[in-house]
Amino acid sequence: MDDHLQNVKGDLLCLNHRFLILLMIRLRCCVLLFVAGSCSHKPVAQLVEEGEEATGKKAIRLYTQALANEPTNVRALWRRGDEYAKTDQPEKALADFTQAIALEPTYNAGYLFGDRGEVLEATNHLPEAIRDYTTALAVCRRTLSPSLPSTPMENFYFYRGRARLKAGDTTAARVDTDSAIYYYPKFPRAHFQRARLAVIRREYDQALADYEVGNLGPNSMEFPDYADDFFYLGLLKFNRQDTSYCTCWAAAARYNQQQAKAYLAKYCNAGGRKGQKR
Repeated sequence: MDDHLQNVKGDLLCLNHRFLILLMIRLRCCVLLFVAGSCSHKPVAQLVEEGEEATGKKAIRLYTQALANEPTNVRALWRRGDEYAKTDQPEKALADFTQAIALEPTYNAGYLFGDRGEVLEATNHLPEAIRDYTTALAVCRRTLSPSLPSTPMENFYFYRGRARLKAGDTTAARVDTDSAIYYYPKFPRAHFQRARLAVIRREYDQALADYEVGNLGPNSMEFPDYADDFFYLGLLKFNRQDTSYCTCWAAAARYNQQQAKAYLAKYCNAGGRKGQKR
């Protein structure tokens, strides 16, 4: 009898032990489900705000979660499109911008068209990009200030001028670039673009004046966006017999600017006409 009781007690202890293990597992699952449920039920506005504070994959994930709850949220589509563009996913970016435009074409003063235009320009769809920049100009707000940008007016003129320059229409590019400077007189990149156009037309005094206003100098060499500007500044110096042109071309070549690489090889390497930094 005593042995039987001992066996029964042992069985009960084993059952209790198993029960406790199962209970702990179920409690853990409940906690995980609660946390997951809490995350999935965040307000859409909060998800979008958190996305704007994040970057890359995390931002895209937050915007996607917001859109799962509210597929017609134009802000989330616009922001996710920007993140897709930044992470080299142009097709997904274009899809988001296009969907957002279909929902609310005048959202955020034209930036939906402007941002889609930038993706189209980056993928060499220049006529389509120019069309989007033109639409952006038609719907954005027009303001004037003697010293501050009129955002986004000057940006859209600058972008359209840049696309027209890439397309080879230097006359229209100059008109747009002048307009960008009109709406924001201190716009450095617009001055650099106008300087580039002046170098192409061999108007070197005008080009030099714009480079000076924009203050293109050594501090700008750290940024790949200025690679083309340094190439044309070097070309200006070359034609004005300023021997520091090799320094400009070296700055452009650092970011794989092909014309700068060719000019460095021809004029700045051993055996060529070598320019020295002043």
